[in-house]
Amino acid sequence: MFPQSIFRSDSGLPVLRTVMQYLKKITGIFGLLMLWLPLQSYALNIPKFDTEIKVDGDLSDPAWQHANTLTLHNITQPYENLPAPVETNVKFFENSNTLFIAFIAHDPNPEEIRSFYHQRDDASRDDLVGVRLDPYGDHRLVFQFFTNPFGVQVDSIEDVLALETSDSWDGIWDSAGKVTDSGYQVEIAIPLRNFNFNNQTEIQSWAMEFVRIYPRKERYRLSHIEINRDNECIACQMASVSGFENIEHGKSLALTPTLVYDHTKTRNVITESDWNSNNNYELGLDIKWGINSDVFLNATINPDFSQIEADDAQISINDNFTLTLEEKRPFFLENQDLFSTSYNLVYTRNISSPNFGAKVTGRSGKHAYGVFLTDDDSTTFFVPGNLGSSIARLESTSKNAAVRYRYDANKDLNIGFLGTFRDADNYHNYVGATDIRYKVTDQDIINAQFIGSDTQYPEDLSDQFCFGDDCYDENLQCEFANCNIDESFLRTNIDDNFSGHALRIVYTHDERHWFSNLRYQEISSGFRSDLGNQIRVDQSRTFIQLGLNFWGDSDNWWNKISVWSDWDILHNDDREVLEREWEWDILVQGALQSYIFFRYLKRDEVGSRLDDSKLYLRGNTTMFDIGQYELESHFQPTAGLLIGLDAFLGDKIDFTNNREGQEYRFIPYFEYSFNKHFSTRLSFDSNRLKAEGEEVFRAHVADFRFDYNLDLRQSLKLSLIYTDIEFNPFNQPALLPENLPYIDSTDIASQLIYSYKINPQTVFFAGYSDHSFRNDDVEDLKRDSYKIFFKFSYAWLQ
Repeated sequence: MFPQSIFRSDSGLPVLRTVMQYLKKITGIFGLLMLWLPLQSYALNIPKFDTEIKVDGDLSDPAWQHANTLTLHNITQPYENLPAPVETNVKFFENSNTLFIAFIAHDPNPEEIRSFYHQRDDASRDDLVGVRLDPYGDHRLVFQFFTNPFGVQVDSIEDVLALETSDSWDGIWDSAGKVTDSGYQVEIAIPLRNFNFNNQTEIQSWAMEFVRIYPRKERYRLSHIEINRDNECIACQMASVSGFENIEHGKSLALTPTLVYDHTKTRNVITESDWNSNNNYELGLDIKWGINSDVFLNATINPDFSQIEADDAQISINDNFTLTLEEKRPFFLENQDLFSTSYNLVYTRNISSPNFGAKVTGRSGKHAYGVFLTDDDSTTFFVPGNLGSSIARLESTSKNAAVRYRYDANKDLNIGFLGTFRDADNYHNYVGATDIRYKVTDQDIINAQFIGSDTQYPEDLSDQFCFGDDCYDENLQCEFANCNIDESFLRTNIDDNFSGHALRIVYTHDERHWFSNLRYQEISSGFRSDLGNQIRVDQSRTFIQLGLNFWGDSDNWWNKISVWSDWDILHNDDREVLEREWEWDILVQGALQSYIFFRYLKRDEVGSRLDDSKLYLRGNTTMFDIGQYELESHFQPTAGLLIGLDAFLGDKIDFTNNREGQEYRFIPYFEYSFNKHFSTRLSFDSNRLKAEGEEVFRAHVADFRFDYNLDLRQSLKLSLIYTDIEFNPFNQPALLPENLPYIDSTDIASQLIYSYKINPQTVFFAGYSDHSFRNDDVEDLKRDSYKIFFKFSYAWLQ
């Protein structure tokens, strides 16, 4: 025992006191090292237990007592690696077939936990916990599995190379959760059959991040790793995790038979015809075979490509370019990221009525590859242009295929090839593309893509865009807005094969305080990508962007402000200017999960062609000086409530009459959960265009969605979409009386669906939908179609 005097500050032994102070520091440092070292090795290894657990959110299974544990220490958003405000513990292990994860999310105020029963993927604003997995550890593709405290699943795939995240992908995995007196806890079981991985190594090395989303006054993202804002690639900073020793994927097999029945009635309400009935039965089979851990085979026979839920409502008035829709069909969603490139050359919504489909995707070392093929009884594709686009349809059956290969030379360099093919009677479109991505530094990336196409159209394709007897008159001249042909006719009235090219070169710099983007792209008039969604051709664009980021701290009401400006110019192949634009933008993110984006743009833009029978622009168009303000905003003042407003004000070209107008467009929306089970989403799109002091048109679209989720599996959804459009016939100076649109028209579409889902592929749907309309020819609102439908599918997994 040392005498007490040695430890007193007034001791007369300064040398011994100094020695003791150093010993104290050394002991403290050593103690921290002892704590740090086991924690790091503990966190980076996944133990294997030959056991199963019951996924019920209870955490009473003995395996959890022996699982590895780590803590989410860091706030990675909206701040940079500050201490987490709440404690979150994560437990994990695997059993060669499944990765098991448990989250224990402590909360000082459990009554403030934000958790509701939702449809799958709709819980993104709730409290969430989850994991991000990169099974190859090469920062190419990240699988994300999240769940709210009730076990509602939110999963997605992040394509790191394309900088895109898709929540359309749905894995088959289990989750369950419960709220406790001290917070909530969740169990997750992810079968390894959900993804490819390399089983050639004895011990796997994956990249992984455990995450908790803690939304209160601010939306905190908590993680067990630190994220450096000077590196724009978050996936590249995920921790390396070892484990899964000697695992084998095995030849996993999933068979999903499907039965679809619908009873449809339609009638012509203008002629007041009788109802026509149609009963449709469809049997189909989807097959997914994991040949090994690197290769998947997907096949479908008489596939169910029915779309159960209604697309979001969109206004397409005074917009010359065709709208595109999100892909929702499982066969095409499987590994769709592999076919993603800078240009969207594979847009599978173009394939509408296939009888069969097959797809093989896989990886081997540095090589990734994929191929799919389908037929299509109803061949549709975009007819692109530089001032507008259309959709063409062929009655003949087509064969459709895509082939993809990518070579990952190292973590910084990727080189790929993509080919697409469409063939039908007297028609084909072949596309070949090469793409390169080179990561120069953590902040600098160069992307380039070079594409060529060869196309043959049927001789009579242009007839679809001919609206009179004089379309093929070589001496045809048209008065503005009263022509029997348009740009789509001229783009399809081609007798022989034709070819074209496209290219895009992009340099991006992204770091903590500033970012920039330089882009040049070129799409020749002969380029076609009929399996893609290329709606613009005969144009080249030069684009320059420079911006600044400002980061707030906990003392500010805002946490990030981004300010940027960009300039771009658009030419056609003849170097005639289509558009020249300056743009100034500011984005503020702050408290209450608020998002405020404001834009002012100044643009020189050409209007419609004065003579639609000619493609050239010089002397055939008018250049307009456009100034416009845009606003996008939303915030979440309390749990279960989201309020937003988008607005567009300023100059807008009236393309129908080729003159400058003024646009007044407001889109308020809100989402509200009345209780844990019942929620609604309402939006109202009000669009008015005025010119020369008078209204040109007004359009209103109201989109109502009501969800009642009985539990994790059962839900009832009601959708109502109301559209009302009014044209002012006295302010359409370019149109002849016979070409005037309906002065007043109204559409109402409704849909009621009951669903029972065990997983994304084992489902039962029963529903009813109808459509009614009114216009100048139909005085009162009348129903012209309705449908009763059922769908059942069952995923048999082996």
